[in-house]
Amino acid sequence: MIGFSSLLIARHRGAFSIGLLAMLGVG
Repeated sequence: MIGFSSLLIARHRGAFSIGLLAMLGVG
């Protein structure tokens, strides 16, 4: 359970960081 939740958090964090980089690139 803990491993699965941490995996979801890591995936969400990765998507967020990618979106942030995209915004910075556009800005």
